Amino acid sequence: MQLRLSLAVAAAALLMAGTAQADETSGSLGTVTVTDGPIDSVLILRGNTTYRLQEGDALFDGDLVFTRTNGSTTLNLNGCTVELPKASSLSIGSESCNSAPTQLASTEVIGGYEIAASGGGVGGTPALLGLALLASGGAAAASGGNGQGDPVQPVSP
Repeated sequence: MQLRLSLAVAAAALLMAGTAQADETSGSLGTVTVTDGPIDSVLILRGNTTYRLQEGDALFDGDLVFTRTNGSTTLNLNGCTVELPKASSLSIGSESCNSAPTQLASTEVIGGYEIAASGGGVGGTPALLGLALLASGGAAAASGGNGQGDPVQPVSP
């Protein structure tokens, strides 16, 4: 009896997760068109979680896309294409097409990641900002990196 109840709860959770994922993809403001650099060179801060970005990932209002010193990306937003050069960031929203990317210093830290290249693999120097974001909880609805606009698995510094 206990096992059946646990299975029913798990099945319901999976169905709800699939619905949240579909809803998030449908509200996209654009996608990542091209990413250049190592796997940890283009990242996104969504809510309190940092994700690696890859081609085809969806972008949503409130996302902060940032590149490290070893990567760049092209974003295809609804109405424009934005080039995000090395060591820069762009907040995604209704005005993104009219905004220039912000140039970042290699010593800046966003989402727990130092903008300077980590030298390979996921890494970076955790800072108070990143620790505060992680400590405050929160989770992004998307995960998986399935080529349908969902980012790859969350990364941690």
